[in-house]
Amino acid sequence: MPVGNSGEPAQFVEARTRLHDRLTGQHDHALDEKGRISVPASFRAKLGLVEGSEVVITRHLSDRCVLVYRPDAFEQTLERAESADDEKALMALRVLSGAARTQRIDKLGRVTIPTTLRAFALLEGDCYVIGQDQHIEVWNQAEWETAHDASRFQGLNIHRLL
Repeated sequence: MPVGNSGEPAQFVEARTRLHDRLTGQHDHALDEKGRISVPASFRAKLGLVEGSEVVITRHLSDRCVLVYRPDAFEQTLERAESADDEKALMALRVLSGAARTQRIDKLGRVTIPTTLRAFALLEGDCYVIGQDQHIEVWNQAEWETAHDASRFQGLNIHRLL
């Protein structure tokens, strides 16, 4: 078995590197009166976001949350939808691109969620900022708890996933 520089098997080093590059974790934040929310420092670091960096904010297709992407990751998402050559994918493309707004990270690491997207996701007050691999989801805390209640996972063979 190939071994990495640390003496660990190379597959473990590679897996740790892939995990390190992914956005993971759930952070409690509050939307302020101007509709701004803090992007966690660890997320900003992994995405290379600094003051003035642009992000694309759009709505989720099936859940009441907003999605925050780096522009290049959002472009890849749109390209995947375009190449699907499927009527539902084209509808998804219409929603994702139609709702998308470009915003900038401010000097305190916050981003403004546009009013229409805040209304869609019922965002006000306490929110969850959640890492989802290469993008971020922002949820109203009560909506998250309802959408992810343990009863919704009944019948799922969880052992295959964990």
